[in-house]
Amino acid sequence: MYVNVNFDIIAYLVERISGEIFVEYCKNHIFQPLEMDNSSFNLSELDIDNVAIPYHYHNDEYLQINELSYIFGNFAPPDKYWRMRLYPAGGLYTTVSDLSHFFIAHMNGGVWNGVRILEEETVEEMHTIQPPGNSDPFNYYYGLAWLYQEFPFVFDITFSGHTGESIGVGTMMFYIPDENIGIIFFTNGDTLYEQNFVVSSIAILLIVINLFKKGGVNMFSYIDLIGSFYKLSRIHVNPLSI
Repeated sequence: MYVNVNFDIIAYLVERISGEIFVEYCKNHIFQPLEMDNSSFNLSELDIDNVAIPYHYHNDEYLQINELSYIFGNFAPPDKYWRMRLYPAGGLYTTVSDLSHFFIAHMNGGVWNGVRILEEETVEEMHTIQPPGNSDPFNYYYGLAWLYQEFPFVFDITFSGHTGESIGVGTMMFYIPDENIGIIFFTNGDTLYEQNFVVSSIAILLIVINLFKKGGVNMFSYIDLIGSFYKLSRIHVNPLSI
């Protein structure tokens, strides 16, 4: 069952078994081997000039997160960058390029650029719906820290990957296992608290569009028309393949 506290338990086990602090374990055994040179749980380790500023869209304007007293009250962040300790469930500073190395390793049975970080059997187990044979009325499934979404009536495909969202940020990475193509989608803005189904669906639509375009399907020839329904934050979309 998906719940963030699961990741707290896993991080605790990593520390007990390895003898390393979780953030250092990730650096030594994931980020460095995969050449994720611009990834860290600590903002102080990164070049602040290269860190995107998060924005929250509200009442027809974009607000920086330190301006969101209407959400946080007296606990609004002191500056425009997130500095919260959200790990291990979230809070990683990274780039599309860096995360693509991790994502491709998952798509490729645990290997990126000849570097193995997971055994193939481990990846297979993570990508298996848990418990096996589990059913869901909305075609939404969970493996081990890995999500599955089926679209049998519209696109007849299954997406595999994960998403993340908080105030000022929205992230997604999905691939189509049958096609072995994927996409990572970052925005430095969010639609939380706007409660608009159409607005919230546009990010997924853009992912679907780009996956199909990468796969050579031309059913979405007018991507700009869909994007014009809502004033989006700056978007960085990279197709992936192994």
